[in-house]
Amino acid sequence: MRFKLVTGPAFSITCQGCGEHKLAGSECFQSASTGKLDGHPDTVYADLEGTPFESYYCEPCAADHAEYQDTTKSVSKFYADTAGEKIL
Repeated sequence: MRFKLVTGPAFSITCQGCGEHKLAGSECFQSASTGKLDGHPDTVYADLEGTPFESYYCEPCAADHAEYQDTTKSVSKFYADTAGEKIL
């Protein structure tokens, strides 16, 4: 799965991982309790490979489903020769 952080005005979603209702987006919204623009949406991610406008995941569920792969394949050993026998 590939995820992208949902930004923009706040809107309601249902997490595909846990089924909880969340507010996605990055802009503040009018709080029902105070009447001020002090409501902050939840951190929600959209699955780029899933169904558009349906594949949303809350932060903990996205972390559980993310593929943690290092595509750079960092190296911890270096060889002194081309045969790969002597380690520096």
